[in-house]
Amino acid sequence: MNRKDFPFLEKNIFLDSASGTLKPKQVVNAVSDFYLNHPINPHAINSKEGIWVNKKINETRKIVSNLIECNLEEVIFTYGTTDSMNKISYMLEFLLKEGDEILLSKTNHASSMIPFIEMAKRKKAKIVIEIDIIKNINKKTRFVIVAQQDNVINNKFLMKEIKKKTEENNAILINDAAQSIAHEKNRLCDSNILVFSSNKIYGPTGVGIMAIEKKLLDMIFPKNYGGGGVSRMKGAD
Repeated sequence: MNRKDFPFLEKNIFLDSASGTLKPKQVVNAVSDFYLNHPINPHAINSKEGIWVNKKINETRKIVSNLIECNLEEVIFTYGTTDSMNKISYMLEFLLKEGDEILLSKTNHASSMIPFIEMAKRKKAKIVIEIDIIKNINKKTRFVIVAQQDNVINNKFLMKEIKKKTEENNAILINDAAQSIAHEKNRLCDSNILVFSSNKIYGPTGVGIMAIEKKLLDMIFPKNYGGGGVSRMKGAD
């Protein structure tokens, strides 16, 4: 990609990629091609176009799994980082008890704080907001939510070190990689959950990734049911 791939820059100066990147012509053309030439529901797998759509979805899942070094089955598509965080806060709620602690970084985006603050209210748990994350992880800590890199003061966390401490205390580590995904290596194995949005890396708005390690994924239930989350039904059971 280069400057000519962004028509918006012909008449404008853009300095807010931390909030959301511009979309290059290649992305715009790919989205337009789908709606104009392949506007098929991916459930229509016994049609030529349905097979094409599913192939593209699987190719995208493979690209993401390679990017964050995880298994294909650990990659879940969402509407964005905020959607992922809200889903996570409900899917993991059953693991939280009254008196447990949720540890948040002071540099977290609101989307990485408010869903868990509300989660704590529902379960009568305690919210702890600190800068020194490792120091504040203890036996009462149930969840730790940090942004590997933030877009305000460029604060960075060493995820491997935090993961080691959370494992010692049986806590779950959630990495908000919305900012770091464009600038440095992000690996699911350095946390239990990793989320980001495609609009931070020149992709379309409204697409996000929620990667959850397999052993945790097997313990939880979806927040939303139906649609692509169903392969077949055998009645009300």
